Amino acid sequence: MPLPRFHAAAAPASTPFGNLIVVAGGEFETSVLDAVQGYNPITNGWFSLAPMPTARGQLAMEAVNGRLYAVGGYAGILPQWVGTVEAYDPQVGSWTTMVSMPTPRAHLTLAVFGGRLLAAGGENVNRALDVLESYDPTLNAWSGKTPSTTAFTRAAGVVESGRLYVFGNLLALQYDPANEIR
Repeated sequence: MPLPRFHAAAAPASTPFGNLIVVAGGEFETSVLDAVQGYNPITNGWFSLAPMPTARGQLAMEAVNGRLYAVGGYAGILPQWVGTVEAYDPQVGSWTTMVSMPTPRAHLTLAVFGGRLLAAGGENVNRALDVLESYDPTLNAWSGKTPSTTAFTRAAGVVESGRLYVFGNLLALQYDPANEIR
């Protein structure tokens, strides 16, 4: 990787350069980064892409309907958790700022569920969170969902068989939209 970093986010994208793994943001030493690079696993080559409008690390990123969504993160040396959402269109190589996530946070779990993003858990000044919020890219709008039974941060999530599963911090949680009470 040409730019050293940690706490970056990555997601696959189809671009004019081919199918890439896009790596966005992150941290290096005491700086948060806005840098975005694409990795082509076929050619083992890297491309510099348009930087994110907001430098940040500890963010999450997923692809929905051909666009990449960089969500949340930590944007500074002083405590500055953000709810920033920026969408990257890999066909034209540009970013658009979307409506912010209601709960600013870093180290969140992000998954695609029925064409929407589910942002779960994470941390901010309150430390680990039980928050679950859903983003509809078509409406550019967020909605709250039933919170988790347990607060968590720095966890991995995956959607399978119509449910979101979250693993981490000695937890295995399941969100089933059929049980939604909000």
